[in-house]
Amino acid sequence: MNPDLLKLYSEFDYLYRDIGLICRDCRDHDCEGYVWLLKDETESLLDIDVQIVEINDNTSFIHSFEEEGDVVRVDKLKPPCRLREAGLCTIYKNRPLVCRMYPVGLVTDKDDVVVALHQDCGYARRLNKSDKQLFFQRVLGILRRTPKALLREWLESYLLVDRLSAFPEGLNTFEVISSLKVILNERR
Repeated sequence: MNPDLLKLYSEFDYLYRDIGLICRDCRDHDCEGYVWLLKDETESLLDIDVQIVEINDNTSFIHSFEEEGDVVRVDKLKPPCRLREAGLCTIYKNRPLVCRMYPVGLVTDKDDVVVALHQDCGYARRLNKSDKQLFFQRVLGILRRTPKALLREWLESYLLVDRLSAFPEGLNTFEVISSLKVILNERR
């Protein structure tokens, strides 16, 4: 696996080192939905027998979709992740970037792709104003240290997923941390 991706994993694991207590008691459905993967993640998850669905020969997801016979139904919003049992992730040490970063993620906001904090998450809701500002600075620091090529891959993968799906209806609130373009342009 790409050492830069492993480093990014490590940095987000450290940032969220105390999130497990909140996740354990969580009843929100935000860890459900389309768990999309970067190329290296697809290969490493296949190595541990995680079922993957590839759509349009270019976008891979952990298989949590409903099936009707031989047809995989990708039209259900927020399908429950098949890799969660009793609220816990069964592949926690091998979970993909999109899971490691949550409640931070990419969101299409108007005509821009932004790095955002999903406020529906219990962890995000517990951040007071000063803690949130410090958290945003830490997230931006991590992303600024991430090689531009990996950030571009993350963006390109997200854009493919975004073209396939719509943001689910309902109470999905987020706060913009930064435009991803701004972060990419700050990089050498």
